[in-house]
Parts: sequence; structure tokens; C-alpha cells
Amino acid sequence: MKKKLFSLLSVLVLVAALLPSLEARAATSAVSFAVTPAQAEVEVKNSTDVVQNPRASDRLTYDLEPGDYTYTVSATDYYTNTGSLSVEDSSFLITVELNASQPQAVNVSLTVTGDTAGYVGTVFDLSLSSLSTPGLSFQLAHSQTYSVNIPAGEEVTVSATRPADPASYVYDPPEISPARFTVPVGGQNVAVAMNLREVVDANATVTVTGETAAYAAASNPAFGVILTPDVGNPVPKSWLSGAPGNSFAFQLGKGRSYTTAVEPPAIPGYVWDVPVVSPDPLVPDGSNTLAIIMNLRRQTTPDPPPRPPRVEGERAGHDSGWVQDEVKTGLLITGGGVWTGGDLAFTAEGVMPAGLRGVTIDLAALDRAHYMVKAGSCIVTIRESYLRTLAPGEHVLGLEFAEHRGSKVFTVGTQRVPALPEAEASTPQDSYNPNTGL
Repeated sequence: MKKKLFSLLSVLVLVAALLPSLEARAATSAVSFAVTPAQAEVEVKNSTDVVQNPRASDRLTYDLEPGDYTYTVSATDYYTNTGSLSVEDSSFLITVELNASQPQAVNVSLTVTGDTAGYVGTVFDLSLSSLSTPGLSFQLAHSQTYSVNIPAGEEVTVSATRPADPASYVYDPPEISPARFTVPVGGQNVAVAMNLREVVDANATVTVTGETAAYAAASNPAFGVILTPDVGNPVPKSWLSGAPGNSFAFQLGKGRSYTTAVEPPAIPGYVWDVPVVSPDPLVPDGSNTLAIIMNLRRQTTPDPPPRPPRVEGERAGHDSGWVQDEVKTGLLITGGGVWTGGDLAFTAEGVMPAGLRGVTIDLAALDRAHYMVKAGSCIVTIRESYLRTLAPGEHVLGLEFAEHRGSKVFTVGTQRVPALPEAEASTPQDSYNPNTGL
């Protein structure tokens, strides 16, 4: 009996001794790693930089107590990857894919597309830049490929120079795909396309309507015409008279889409309406004609007086007087529309408030108290108090700058929103500061 009692006590003592170890094991969580390449080695350290041991049966699984850890995954010929993890009370998997550090092939191929009959064996200048190959330059002809080895993981940029155009043809800007990338394991192919277009004629004519006698009396002055394609550089400006029968031919890339801008000549005492251009945009096919109609109208109010001599140190401002010498029309003004209540804003594109010399409504100078000016190109806002004095129907806003003038038609609606009481009206403030130009 005594022997049995002693054996039972021995078992109880052994269980009590093992309990802390069993509790500690139950408190750990399994953290497993899935690595590429498969031979990659994993090292895990705790917050005191002590290396942790994996399971004897699985080198990629660790039983870790709650806490913060760091890990390192490494393999020969691959970039090492490091990271951190926090263990609480659940198991999880960490996936790590290493990038090869050994050089990978980057292949740059060039193809001439489009009207290839005009290709005369031109060699194109290209460049490739990465950490290990900064400013690498090379040349390719049609259907050629340039190859270079660059370590995986490096950032690469590829660029190409648009060559001189062959006779009767024009190149579009180069298309590069991809132009910027990170070198992947397995390498990267880069395609460079140089699109070639046949050059065709597009006849252009300008017809002057309205006050044609005044135009003729001014010796049929010329109009500036410039075409901007959807790709590539604008066609240099040409000058075309609106005299009867006058026309000329632009040399344009076939199939491109061109928008037209017109700079009409200044004729004292007269103003030009917005050009009517057809077709717009122009897509040259070798047979189409660009027709521009310019309507000339008599100016119904006299020009403002010339600006007095500027005092040394004086800053040009929108309230300093108007400059009439060498003023160009063709200013683009957006905004306006149909007014039914509130203030009405217009934006003069590509100019600054400091250049504004005056504002007119229906060719009558507008008092400075009736409008506000702020930057953002140049935003001119007509105050509601003035707009309510205008009759329903169309009216014309005029803006005069040091080197440009333009106009914009807007409509005062017949159905108007009632004016707010002065205490409730929210009127934006004039933010233009002539001392800063903003």
C-alpha cells in the first residue's frame, strides 16, 4: 500500500513539474514562410536579437511566443529581403518572393510604322538609364534590337529622339512601351515605334466678310494662321491675305488632326469677330481645303485715350490706362453663358491680371466698381448689381490687355432669379493685388 501511494505521489510531482512547459508550448503560435526560390533560407530574431529555431520537421515554420520579431530571407544570386512581424495568439503565413540580383536581359526593339515607303534607312538615337547603366546611348534602325544586361529590381528609363523628317514625310513623336519599368526576373522587352506619315497639301483660304471696303482700303493685310496637331509640334505660322482668290497650301502629316488658330490684322476703327474655321479640326487627306471666314465690323465707340508716359518705377496694372500700340486680337475668353442671377465670371486664358487695361460691355467702358479681377489666368467677374441694369438679350464683354484684346458674347435671360437682400448676398471680393500681380 505504501509503495502504491509513493508511486502516485511521484506521478503528481512529475506532472506539476511539466505544467509550466506545457503551458508555454500552448502559448506559442505557428508562423510559416512560403519562399521563392525554394532554396531560400529564413532567419527569425526576437526583440532582443536572439535567433529563433524552426521546427525540427519543417525549416520554414516557427513556434513563436507573443511579441515582435524580425526576419531575413536570403538566397545565392538573389536580393535579400527583410521584414518584421508581430505574434499575438493566432498562426499565419508569410509569403516572400526574392528578386534575382544576377543580370537580366533588357531588349529594346525599334519598328518603323505607318507610311513605311518613306523610310530611307534612318538610324535612330535612343538612350537607356538605370543605376548600373546611367546615360547609356545606342542607335537602332528599323527592325533592329539592342540588348543589355541589368540587375533585376533596378528602375530603368528608355527614351528616343525624333529624327529629321525625310523628304515628303514626317515622323510622329516616338511611342515607347514601357518607357519606365523595374527589371523583373526573366528580363524585359521594350518596343519603340517610330510612326511615319506622308506629307500632303491642304489648301487654305481666308474670306473677309462685313466691312470689306475698309479691309481693301487697308491694302488687304495678312492673317497669321498656325495649325497645331494632336501629336508633334505646331506647324510654323504662315501669313495669308484675305484678298479675293488668295490661297496657299500647308504641308501637313496625312491623317493627323489639326486645330487652327488665326491672328487677324489690326485695322483702326474696326474689330474682328471670332474666326469661323471649317473643317475644325482638319484631318488632311490630300484633297481637303481649310476655309477661314473673318467678319470685320465697325467699332462703334472710339478707342480709349493713349496711356500717359509711365513714371519710373510704376508697376503696370489693370487700372493704369490702355495701351493701344501693337494690340493683337484673338484672345481666348471662356465663361459667361446665360445670366439669370448672381455675379458672372469670365476667364481670359494665357494672360495675367497685371496686363488688363480695361473692360467694356457692348463697347462702352465699364466702371471699375462694376467688376472684380483675380488671378487664374485672368478672371474678370461682373457684379450682379450691374448685370441687373442690362436689358434681356445678347451683350458683348470686351477685355483689353497690353498686347491682346478679345470679346465674348453672353446672354441676359428673361427669367431672372430675384436679387437677395443686401445682408444675405454673398459677394466675392476682388482678390487682385497690383503690388504682387496676384
